[in-house]
Amino acid sequence: MSIIHAAQAAQLLQEYWQLQGEISALPSYADCNFRVRCASGEYVLKVAGPDWNPQDLALENATMQHLVSMCNADGSPMFPVVMKAKDGRDLLPLPPEYGKGWLRLLSFVPGKVYAEAPEKELAVSRASLEHNLGSLLGQMHAKLQDFSHPQAQRIHAWNLQQLVQLADDIVLLQDTALREIVSRHVQYFVRQQLHWQRTLPQAVLHNDANDYNLIVRQGRVVALIDFGDMCYSYRIAEVAIAACYAMTYAATDPLQSAANIAAAFDAELALSDAEWESLFPMICARLCQSVLMAERAHRADPENPYILISQPAVRRLLMQLDQMPRNLALRQLRLKLKESELC
Repeated sequence: MSIIHAAQAAQLLQEYWQLQGEISALPSYADCNFRVRCASGEYVLKVAGPDWNPQDLALENATMQHLVSMCNADGSPMFPVVMKAKDGRDLLPLPPEYGKGWLRLLSFVPGKVYAEAPEKELAVSRASLEHNLGSLLGQMHAKLQDFSHPQAQRIHAWNLQQLVQLADDIVLLQDTALREIVSRHVQYFVRQQLHWQRTLPQAVLHNDANDYNLIVRQGRVVALIDFGDMCYSYRIAEVAIAACYAMTYAATDPLQSAANIAAAFDAELALSDAEWESLFPMICARLCQSVLMAERAHRADPENPYILISQPAVRRLLMQLDQMPRNLALRQLRLKLKESELC
């Protein structure tokens, strides 16, 4: 897609939403995003390229609209709010003179991303943040139980159920030790697939509660942004994905971080015994997926630094967890879940 500059973004904002304000570019993995500061509030203008299926963007919008009533204690929304254009549309094609693509405007969610929230500004411990995160995800899934959308059934590369499709990329990993670890965990995941498909609840997932998509204010996780990786998959994968990123901040006891998130999720929406049993291997599988997807994306776009932003921490955590025998890790996780529930 053609690069959209701030001046062009300003023209589009005025034409379709009748808004004017200060515009600045935002980093993005796949879109061209701009932060907009107006007298009426702050927004994010998102410009999706021609590779995006408009039905996928419609899925994101529909999900955020379904969740629009979910607010924090202070009344602030837990998710971005979709802003309709002056003609009532929430998804618009990019004018031909700008190239091919799609336009959306969302409310801007203020705060620090989890990855950049400094310890000195946190009013509570990381454990409290993790409980807060799990609670947010549990509340979201309780609300999504009556949500459906045909595009949620799409095949998506970041759906953990598609992990087998990345198996051929394992041989391309240059680090021999990492390659062996990833191969072993991917093989285990593939062997378990039929069993999990029969026993694990499935749901519409946000699928990317990473440390750059979580917004923190005053020591609390207050919002979740970026619905671009949504899919229909194992519900426990939502917990595992969030745990993967939170665990990278817990060098001494990462399993406790996972337990805190899972226990708080369970308090909002009960997890099944089968989900508890699958949590640890799901975490390991997601870390492997992250390694393989980052390698694939980096080969396709080696000049984009955003692609590898989480990889050093992800790989360290995967190697750390690999030192734990699976059965022992599951027993330890159950003990830590009990400790977390007492907090």
